[in-house]
Amino acid sequence: MRWRTFTTIATVLSGFAVTLAGCTPTNTAPPSVTTSDVSVVATPAADQSAPCLDSKSALNTFANSDATSFVVTINVIAPLCTPLDAKAVIYAMPNNGQAWPQELFKVVPFTLSQAGTVTVTFTKGCGAVQFDVLTGSTPQTIDNPLQHGQLIDPVAAQQWFGAPCPTGTTTTTEATTSTTSSTSTTSSTSTTTEPTTTTTSTTTTTEPPTTTTTSTTTSTTSTTTTTSTTVPPTTTTTSTTTTTAPPLLPLVYTGVADKTVDCYSGAAGDDTFHQVLGTDGYWDFYFQGCSAFATETIALDDPPGGPFANAYEPPTGYKCRMSIDGSADGPTPWYSGADPQVGSVADTGGLVFFQSSSSWSSDWPDPTTWRITCDPI
Repeated sequence: MRWRTFTTIATVLSGFAVTLAGCTPTNTAPPSVTTSDVSVVATPAADQSAPCLDSKSALNTFANSDATSFVVTINVIAPLCTPLDAKAVIYAMPNNGQAWPQELFKVVPFTLSQAGTVTVTFTKGCGAVQFDVLTGSTPQTIDNPLQHGQLIDPVAAQQWFGAPCPTGTTTTTEATTSTTSSTSTTSSTSTTTEPTTTTTSTTTTTEPPTTTTTSTTTSTTSTTTTTSTTVPPTTTTTSTTTTTAPPLLPLVYTGVADKTVDCYSGAAGDDTFHQVLGTDGYWDFYFQGCSAFATETIALDDPPGGPFANAYEPPTGYKCRMSIDGSADGPTPWYSGADPQVGSVADTGGLVFFQSSSSWSSDWPDPTTWRITCDPI
């Protein structure tokens, strides 16, 4: 069994939506100090004998994001006829929760040429930043995502609204260079933007001045002395910060299964998928059957060491379903609820939950792109 790597696509990116609607945000806040960093590692394939291809045909890109890093993997399935110069870029976003304008913080150039894999790892530090893997120009200041060079792939970008940096944080930028390459796996995906909204309220209580009077009387001289002391006002200030969690965004995951002699590999081959959903969900499944007589099906999988008889769990707060791109079959029902299940009793490996409806020859294309859509409940 071969494990594949996949990523999350957040179908809504608020910062990009503003620009694509024709508006240019205005913001005079200074950029954040940031401690984020980036590295590029190229792993050439052992076999470079395949005929060369152009970059559009040879590159497969996917991304993976977690709490500490954003990783963009570029699979180069054959040597490029014309090498492609690329850059891993970090732009610092304003320090007030807005995405624009952005200031260039770090650039690591690299070249895609040999077959193999190039892994770009953005480390998430404090401070708000945008991560991009692109070709072309990297202006010092940009007001929208159309002002820098073209992205390698739409999935190769993420806005990270990191925790504020401590006062006095300093950073050092040292661009490094790597070369490219690697093996091919077909899968696509994309990124999420996770801003938070912070409001601050201040309550001030002022006590009025108080006056203390002391009187001393001496009877022998009939002299009275009066002393007055004025205490200045006392002011107490209380500051309260409230953080509002962003709304849940739709999630979309895609992957590709391929047929050998018109048949899928089944549970023991490379058409088995263990897809992570959100932060705490997953779906384990595999493709089996053949085009002839339309016997293709998708069944649940119980991977060794994984949950037994529980091959599906949606992310908290979501419902999910599966479909096949380019096919008239499906999608499946939404699977959700207090105890979400695909099967009526249990989500046991081998349970078929999706199958071709044709009689003689299936309309499932080869290669077959599957799609999981998760919507907020």
